[in-house]
Amino acid sequence: MWIFISRLPKETSRKDVVQFINRALKPGWLMLPLTSRARLTQCEMMQIVDRDTGQAELHGLAKIEPGKMVPGIIERLNGAHLKGRRLDVHQYRHRSPNKDPRTPGWRARRDGGTERRGSDRRRPRLNIEMLRSAGIGTGITFGYRHAHY
Repeated sequence: MWIFISRLPKETSRKDVVQFINRALKPGWLMLPLTSRARLTQCEMMQIVDRDTGQAELHGLAKIEPGKMVPGIIERLNGAHLKGRRLDVHQYRHRSPNKDPRTPGWRARRDGGTERRGSDRRRPRLNIEMLRSAGIGTGITFGYRHAHY
């Protein structure tokens, strides 16, 4: 299961993110030796640049297996600090821009209701770049290297 780590400090390296996650993966004293341990299988970083303001954000994506242990790991990581900044960590859900119910021409909801969010909260004109690095975890693919939204 994938987790998303938002708004990493600009000076953060992939190695820093791996160490940050691995601290939460270490078993505590309550875990039995026969319990399967969660492990980090992939870790990537992405840079999002707002083309209007020029501001850049750094985010992390990590795949942890088995997925059943991810909620507890998210709970341990969410609110933790890395390089002096409090981070938000949550489960990553890939959203396709082609299946957005807020776009014109999208089918109405099956229950007959309307979209609760009145407007599109996404920021227009973003450049998203997956930052590639050597080593484990560079096999993630999203169908693009650079995306322009």
